[in-house]
Order: sequence, then structure tokens, then C-alpha cells
Amino acid sequence: MSNQARDSTGAKPDRSPVTGHWSLATGHSSLVTGYWSLVTGYWSLVTGYWSLVTVLVQAT
Repeated sequence: MSNQARDSTGAKPDRSPVTGHWSLATGHSSLVTGYWSLVTGYWSLVTGYWSLVTVLVQAT
């Protein structure tokens, strides 16, 4: 019989809560990064559009 630690049910301890936590943390980080990419991309689009409008207005 193995001498590894077992919980009260006799099963080996499950490390999935730890890996689940890290998956959640990295997923959250990816979500935040993706959100900021979306925000900065949108802001770039708005400023680019505004620059185009300004140039067209000055040309007339």
C-alpha cells in the first residue's frame, strides 16, 4: 500500500482546485488584456475617424 497522504474518504488529495484557481486567474488576466485591447482599438478608431473628419472639413 502506498504511504501517500489520503483524505478522509481514502482517496488521494485532488489538486484540481489549485489548477482551477490558476486557470481562472490566467483566464481573468486574458479577459482583462483582451478588454483593454478592445478599448484601445476602439479609441484608435475614434481618433482616426476624427482626424479624417477634421482633414475633410479643412479641405472644404
